[in-house]
Amino acid sequence: MICIYNLNNEQHKSFIEYAFNYCDSISFIVENYNHSINNKQNILKDDYGNFDNNCYLHYQNTQKLIKELRMTIIRSEDNSNYGTQCYSYRSKIFYVRPNEKLKNFLRATMFESWIFPELPEDIIMYKKNKIWVETITHERIVWIHNECKEDIDFLKKQKISFYYEGNP
Repeated sequence: MICIYNLNNEQHKSFIEYAFNYCDSISFIVENYNHSINNKQNILKDDYGNFDNNCYLHYQNTQKLIKELRMTIIRSEDNSNYGTQCYSYRSKIFYVRPNEKLKNFLRATMFESWIFPELPEDIIMYKKNKIWVETITHERIVWIHNECKEDIDFLKKQKISFYYEGNP
């Protein structure tokens, strides 16, 4: 696995173009930090059954974005596991098909802009139904899982800084 860092605007745009040539689905998360893992209630209520204004705003903003970008939702789920991360709370996860509007929006919006409550967080791109690109947007972390020679060549050509995590 490799970690990408310090993407400038042009590198980000190139990376999105490259990624959209290969990804077959994308997911993102609507954080629900007021919900414990064992909370089986409606995702918009906290552990005490009270309406959660922050999570509701985040959810509404995400629904608006899905509609504006004409995203096709493959599925959604409430879960505490997302990508390689395990949260201490349950959140709403959306899986969508890539489309031109989403690509253009991602090209214009750096990963670190995808934060609560304005936008959903932690974009994951899948290739052949496996995690390929994973982000923790508020921490500006981008990983490529199971990178191939083509991925490395692209990063080098675009002068995108990266390092290996684990065994190279």
